[in-house]
Amino acid sequence: MDNLQLTAKDTASDGHHPAVMLATLRADGSRREWSWHHNYDGNGTSRTWSTYAYDTAGIRNATIEVANFEGSTYLVGCMAGSLNNPNW
Repeated sequence: MDNLQLTAKDTASDGHHPAVMLATLRADGSRREWSWHHNYDGNGTSRTWSTYAYDTAGIRNATIEVANFEGSTYLVGCMAGSLNNPNW
C-alpha cells in the first residue's frame, strides 16, 4: 500500500489530543497495528503523515482508527474507515 495519508484534527479545547493509526488484516486473519500518529498541536490544528504499508504476510484489509489520548493514555477511539484489498 503506497501513498497513504493519515490526518489527525483536534476539534476541542479539552486538554486531550487526537491520534490516528493504520491497522491491517493479514492473509492468515491476524491483525497488525501500526504506530499511532499524535497531534499535540492543540485545538483547531491538523497534522498529516504520508506513509506506506508493506507486510510479507499480505494485506487483505486496511482500517484507519482514530482516538483521543491524555498523554500516552488511550481514552476513547473508533474505526474511521476500512478498505478491502481489491487484488486479494
